[in-house]
Amino acid sequence: MGVNTRFGPPESYGLAPDSPGAGTTKADRQIDLELIRQLGVPLIRDAGMSWAVIQPESKRRYDFSFSDELVRRAHSAQAELLMVFASVPQWATADPASTAIHLGVPSRDHNAAFSTFVRTFVDRYGHRHTGGIGQPVPAYQFLQNIQQIPPAEYAYWLKLFHAAVKASDRTALVVLGDLTSPGMATAEQPENNHASYFDRLLADPELQGDGYPYFDVVAFRSYPRRYPGRPAFDDKLAHVRQVLADHNLDLPVWVTAYGSDSEADQEGRQAQDLIKWALHGRAIGIDRLYLHSLRDEPATDTQGTPGNYGVVRRAETGKSPERKTAFRACQTLFQRLARQPRLTPRASGVYMLTGEGDPTYVIWKVHDYDPSAFLISGWWEVQSLTGQRVVRQGSEVKLTDQPILIRRARSPFIY
Repeated sequence: MGVNTRFGPPESYGLAPDSPGAGTTKADRQIDLELIRQLGVPLIRDAGMSWAVIQPESKRRYDFSFSDELVRRAHSAQAELLMVFASVPQWATADPASTAIHLGVPSRDHNAAFSTFVRTFVDRYGHRHTGGIGQPVPAYQFLQNIQQIPPAEYAYWLKLFHAAVKASDRTALVVLGDLTSPGMATAEQPENNHASYFDRLLADPELQGDGYPYFDVVAFRSYPRRYPGRPAFDDKLAHVRQVLADHNLDLPVWVTAYGSDSEADQEGRQAQDLIKWALHGRAIGIDRLYLHSLRDEPATDTQGTPGNYGVVRRAETGKSPERKTAFRACQTLFQRLARQPRLTPRASGVYMLTGEGDPTYVIWKVHDYDPSAFLISGWWEVQSLTGQRVVRQGSEVKLTDQPILIRRARSPFIY
């Protein structure tokens, strides 16, 4: 389990330059670091591999100050970092009217400069680095929402990215840019181009070669409430796996952003969604899932995601933000998973966590199915998503659609 952070300049993530609490000041970044420590999250994903920020002018030397700080902060939080290449400087684009930070691919005239940048970056932060900045970065993702880029063009740059990363650190993982809606047609995409993008990319002649498919991990993002009536992640995962099989590939799949909104008085629903979806995703074979964002964002971002998907609220610069119910719920789950990382689905709405000590069960009522029969007689330690603990007889534990964590207790006093 992980979370998306924004430790760099806001515009490198597609946000307005004056966006509060999005890497705007060192004080905000320090606050976010403390939030990550409290959350206990073991994985961080950040678009800190920003060519536009590191080399805004073609003749200027690289400035790694932001990415150095990001790597140090991830190390301080004891979190593994997935570094995303997400922005190109204006001078390296084909569009002279482009903004200073371009969220796409460069012009092919600058392919050598691109490869040099990627290799220099991985030299600095990969397993061969010697700068003592922090733990090596083990994985690099090439862009986000890649369906906006023609498959042949993305394939061309992906091959260069893969070659540069592997030349510097052969152990590093190259992660495919995240797919927005693999296999899922939406009203905004009447021609279904996004749904079939992954298959067209793998079949494109530009991607062929000895290093095919030039990535180690497939990634997609998902917001399940946009697809009512469908189980979280299942359709997209099935599509990705089928496309991989059609091309004789078998690769890990990550969800690099998922979330639920907390509009009005929906904090409790958001917390439930994040926990239920995380457990379900792990159970169906998704290796990693990253929360959409740590903080609420100022407004809708460049991908059309509402601004209230964070687990803490927006706050004035330098002020500690209010933690939502979802923050406490994720904190509870992350703490448990740190000690009991193995997950086994036992029934609808029942998941068993094992590792240290007796098994823990995450359990809730699913629609018309009530798994209360699972609670055999005896004493149980019952923990809510927000951390409160009580001990109850199994027959006294009342299940609702709110997940709870339960573990066998020896008595009302010893557990």
